[in-house]
Amino acid sequence: MPIAFRTLMGIARAIPSRFLTSSMGPQEVHLSVPWGTVAGLHWQGEGDNVLAIHGWLDNANSFVPLFHIDEASDSIYDDRSKRHGLQQNENANLLLLNLNVIAIDLPGHGRSDHKPPGSSYLAVDWVRDVHLIIKSLGWDKMHLVGHSMGAGICSLFAGCFPEKILSLTLLEGLQYPHPVVPWTLILK
Repeated sequence: MPIAFRTLMGIARAIPSRFLTSSMGPQEVHLSVPWGTVAGLHWQGEGDNVLAIHGWLDNANSFVPLFHIDEASDSIYDDRSKRHGLQQNENANLLLLNLNVIAIDLPGHGRSDHKPPGSSYLAVDWVRDVHLIIKSLGWDKMHLVGHSMGAGICSLFAGCFPEKILSLTLLEGLQYPHPVVPWTLILK
């Protein structure tokens, strides 16, 4: 199913997914939600759906380095990675090329509309917002990737809707106290 999007030049189009690949780079996407639109970046692929949610005061662009593939070499690694001893992983390249990734700008962030005056931006409200965004996408199941505050939102969403989650990836997300101590000792 094609997704309507605007290129960075502002031209509205709908392109069938078979003509798009991740190596073309992300395209700007605008999703309809009850309070207006949620913007994001879309790396088109035929594989599993992935929803990426950014951190506090950030936007979808924070995921560009994570999902970038060097078009000339089909490598997700650049010269800096090679200098630090990281090896190219062709399987990772194939995986990224096949994933259908959308990194959103949360409401009030990036190019997304703010919620109406008087609306709440509490954690539970973000879960509802993500649910409405996924509904707008028409996705039944997806992988969630969250960074910082987005990791917290993804954790809460996965707890509320486990049947929708294929996997959960948290970048700089919640962590246990160090060293790991049984919660019964912490609560005493």
